[in-house]
Amino acid sequence: MSNIVKEKFGVTISCSVIRKYHLKLGFRFRRLRKSPKLTEIQKLQRLIWCMNYKDEDFNNYIFVDETSVIVFDKPLYHLRLRSSTPISVPCSSKHKSKVNVWGGISFKGPTLFAIFKSNMDSITYREKLAEYLIPFGAAKYDMNFKLHQDNDPKHNSSICKEFLTKNSIDWVKSPPNSPDLNPIEMVWSEMKRFIQSKLPKNENEVLEAIFEFQKSLTIDKCQNYISHLKKVIQTVIDSNGEWSNY
Repeated sequence: MSNIVKEKFGVTISCSVIRKYHLKLGFRFRRLRKSPKLTEIQKLQRLIWCMNYKDEDFNNYIFVDETSVIVFDKPLYHLRLRSSTPISVPCSSKHKSKVNVWGGISFKGPTLFAIFKSNMDSITYREKLAEYLIPFGAAKYDMNFKLHQDNDPKHNSSICKEFLTKNSIDWVKSPPNSPDLNPIEMVWSEMKRFIQSKLPKNENEVLEAIFEFQKSLTIDKCQNYISHLKKVIQTVIDSNGEWSNY
């Protein structure tokens, strides 16, 4: 913005002055959020799920999911007038270069992250469960835990269901279109903010940032993420299944 002012008007003005006048004019920097479009059936499913689990303490749950990190992604924040746009706006981007991350969190800490480039199918997903979930569940819970994951087709495949049954793993499905009801989504959001703060110039620097973030993911942080789910559940109940904005 300061460069544009200088080019058009020949006036040098600092970024801090520009921010000051943005605030005076009522603009605020706000994070762009993705929010799913919920059908009435999905709202009902969310409400029923939350009613069923509102008294759960989640102490023996492992919340897992995968995410993609775009090497050169769009900013997480935008400048707008207060209340001039919805809290959540749809946003998407298409890039060829991305890194996929699978991981889980529990009251006893995080699993190791699985980092991979290829698209995940049911076979590779089962491999990630065998390589990362089973050792963690055995070491931390003596295999006495519940697995929380969504209804992604590869999660729901016969290959993966057979694997869970064979290993006596109790799968708790989150309702459709409900990333706000899986605390690990907050981990992914924080991880992506952390990566962007490092201003990575290439894929190797993205990987370094992921490893650095993983080291910072403490037991206390995991417990805070999971405890926050109680607040989300109550918000969904109060709004009759609507999106929680968390």
